[in-house]
Amino acid sequence: MLSSLLKNELGSLSKEDLELIHNRVETVETEMFVGGLQLRREKLELLNQITTDYATFDSLILDKITDFLIKARVHKHETEFIARVLSSSNPLLFVEVLYQYQMATAQLETIKKSSDKAVKVVQDIRSFIKGEVSQNEKREFNIRDNIATVLGIFNYELRQNVDLKFEVDPDLVMVGYDVKLFQLWSNLIKNAFEAMDDQVEKYIGIFSTVEPGKIHLIFENNGPKIPEDVMEKMFTKFYTTKAKKSGSGLGLSIVKNILVDHNASIEVQSNEQYTKFIVTFAYDRI
Repeated sequence: MLSSLLKNELGSLSKEDLELIHNRVETVETEMFVGGLQLRREKLELLNQITTDYATFDSLILDKITDFLIKARVHKHETEFIARVLSSSNPLLFVEVLYQYQMATAQLETIKKSSDKAVKVVQDIRSFIKGEVSQNEKREFNIRDNIATVLGIFNYELRQNVDLKFEVDPDLVMVGYDVKLFQLWSNLIKNAFEAMDDQVEKYIGIFSTVEPGKIHLIFENNGPKIPEDVMEKMFTKFYTTKAKKSGSGLGLSIVKNILVDHNASIEVQSNEQYTKFIVTFAYDRI
């Protein structure tokens, strides 16, 4: 899609349009992983606003423009930017190029961040299988950014029928094995998607809470209740309920191993409505 735009259609946008698109992508930090249900709610609100303010536009064109604005994470309060978009000689092309450019940039950044960790992740898994000790060093890192990289990888799945709530304090930092925790978040989020396979409306919530001496990270989903016998064995190495789906039985056992490395704990709560994994770390920054 982006290559088609670059080859055939950009000529109908002005130099000023292209500069504005480029400047926004370069200067506005945008999280492109958003749940599909949230996108639909935001689109309805923005479409109502734009339809009122720009009644002379064709309704079908406005609907398409609004769709791209929301996907490009342009919010309804950005009235000046929206007015500038709609004053373009080709507003629909403007927002399509903006969105495609943002997605390409975000995907490249996700690939860069995740590939930097990929080799170490594979090494860690190999060490875990062999019972060896990992040689990675602890360092300080931002927790939300670390989780956000994982969400970027699952961007396609999130944009399906998923209601995502990502409410982790952007100022939370900790000292730990960032690559190992990248594995931990990956396993918890991957397991959430697998648990919700049969759900029509899917929900994932990721939250942080802080209390004296502790930080809690909560990963919840609306998959079915985990049976008691599975709860007892789920962190055991090579135990899997997904043998028919090529489950390795390593996912949650790797989680347990990572928690041991960080002197952390995990609590699982599961009922017919929600399943929560509550990860608790020692935290001394209050």
